[in-house]
Amino acid sequence: MKNKFCYTIANSIILICFVLFIISCNSNKEKQALKPWHHKDVIGEKYKWLLNSDNYDEKNYIQTFNKYYQDFLNKNQADSALFCLLAYGEMVDQNYIYDSFYLETAKQHLKKFEPISTVNGELIKLYYYIGSQYETNSEYPEAEKWFNDGINHPDILPRFRIKCLGMLSEIYEDKNETDKAIQLQFERLDYYQKEKDTINIAVTYSNISGIYNNVQAYQNAIMYNNLAILNSRQKNDTNTLIPLLSNYFIYEKNASENFVFKAKDESLLREMNAICNAYSKRSPYNIWVCEDINFEFYNSKNDADSMKLTLDKIEKVINIINSPSITHKFKFLTSIYYQKINKSYLNEAELIEMANTYEKKEIWWEAWRTNIMLLDLTENNGDYKKALNYLRKSNEIVRKRTKLNNKGQLLDLEIKYQTEKKNEEINIQAEKLKNKQRDIILLVLFIIILALGFFIYIIKQKERINAEKRKIEALFTQQLMENTEEERKRIAKDLHDSIGHDLLNIKNSINKKLQFNEDKIDEVIDEVRKISRNLFPVMFEEIGLKLSLEQLLLSSEKNSGLYISHEIHYESASLNQKQELNIYRIIQEAISNTIKYANAQSAKIIIESEGNQIIVRYMDNGIGFQVEETLKSGKAFGLISMQQRTIALNGKIEISSGKEGTSIQLVIPLG
Repeated sequence: MKNKFCYTIANSIILICFVLFIISCNSNKEKQALKPWHHKDVIGEKYKWLLNSDNYDEKNYIQTFNKYYQDFLNKNQADSALFCLLAYGEMVDQNYIYDSFYLETAKQHLKKFEPISTVNGELIKLYYYIGSQYETNSEYPEAEKWFNDGINHPDILPRFRIKCLGMLSEIYEDKNETDKAIQLQFERLDYYQKEKDTINIAVTYSNISGIYNNVQAYQNAIMYNNLAILNSRQKNDTNTLIPLLSNYFIYEKNASENFVFKAKDESLLREMNAICNAYSKRSPYNIWVCEDINFEFYNSKNDADSMKLTLDKIEKVINIINSPSITHKFKFLTSIYYQKINKSYLNEAELIEMANTYEKKEIWWEAWRTNIMLLDLTENNGDYKKALNYLRKSNEIVRKRTKLNNKGQLLDLEIKYQTEKKNEEINIQAEKLKNKQRDIILLVLFIIILALGFFIYIIKQKERINAEKRKIEALFTQQLMENTEEERKRIAKDLHDSIGHDLLNIKNSINKKLQFNEDKIDEVIDEVRKISRNLFPVMFEEIGLKLSLEQLLLSSEKNSGLYISHEIHYESASLNQKQELNIYRIIQEAISNTIKYANAQSAKIIIESEGNQIIVRYMDNGIGFQVEETLKSGKAFGLISMQQRTIALNGKIEISSGKEGTSIQLVIPLG
């Protein structure tokens, strides 16, 4: 029994050792498969092809990369696959291209191979390229995370640590953490100077100049950009020189309130274009950089045709670069071109979004220019209230820019104080500030004059409207007097021709003691009642509005054949007699107009209480009429009298008319 137990133990130990041996062999086999490091020399032409940005324009770039990449993975040569990935990453990074396929592939590769790779120094480069992709796509929190992870990784190569510092500096710059951004750039500069890397010294100087430009320290921006150009020329690095020359124009424009292209500037512009054109196939980013400045030049010369050609060149590379900020700037340039040819490219909502984006990123010149576009658009559309708001907004941006510009100039003075003559520089800056204050005063005066002009226009418009109202009221008064005289003539004629004649006959009969028909006296009485009824509704004071209206509707239907239905629901005590009489007259006038002009078969009247007000609705199915034209014609006595009675009731009246008939709504407040 004891021997059997020992035998079992021995077998178990042998089995465990065998399993451990197998695991060890497999592990060693996998480790060995990742060695030796397959450098770019091993993958040869594949590396060169992937690193060439010219090939990215070809439709088969991603497919070709994927074939190389998967072939190496299938051969268990993950290090060679990594080098394909690094070449791809360098190509999109140099050309500021956002490529979602590359981003996902790099993240998956890092996740899969970092735990088992023996070449972590090269693998950690992916931290930089992944962060760069997020930064290109303006996803700054993710970019910052990847760069920080790369900087703090124990296996990161010094050169790529410095690259991560540079990109992190750009993020701090976008977050307005200027001190951190400049500190990181000078750390980079120190490293490249020790390495005597002239090209990257030029790039770092360029980055420093960009930071100073963003805080409106334009003189410092120009100084460091000139140092960058100097180092770039030493190495004849034309690829770097293109954006540096472009920055020269941008910084000079920012430093001057009224920048114009001088002879020196045009010479540098020709140099930049000559360098670009010397390439057999320019990179998309360099095309963008050159044409951006060319557009500004043609704009200053009012050369709309050349501006259009420049935009066409930019549009061809926008989708390749795939950068939100560059796409945004392209829309901005396109809007300037359309404004130049008196057309509109973006609608108001799109321009507002653009203006807000520029203001948020503190790109003040573009923010101001976009608000001026909005001012022109709304002014052309006749929306002067919005136009005034955009004018105020553009003025506010000028004030903000001036405030920040003053802060940047103080930074300029602080550095130049150490390198140039103090008094001379202070005098120069003071003169600039004086000129800017003068320009601000002139701008404020211009805005005040423009605002006064706008208000004068509004006042004149109101005066015109009031004059039209007075004209209509005068016509109404004239018609009222004429109608009153006509009514008096009619009553006098009725009394003379009818009642007077009949009374005279009765008098003669009495004098001659002749017999006469008493029916004649009844006819006179009826005639008097008829005249009285036309002047004032019979028994109105006793029976009120509802019964008086019912009598009016019966009489109108009998005399004209117009069918009139009614729904009257309100408390009679809620209105006084004067108010009820005005409502009666308005309805009477509406019925009269329907009978005279509408050619209607039916009409309807609704009177009801709604809360603390009385609603009166009148509708007919007649042929309708043009309300505004009729009111302005001076012949709408009935309609105007309705409006005047409504004013007496402190109410509101709405008259609408069309092919389906006429509708009148009267709202009378109670209390």
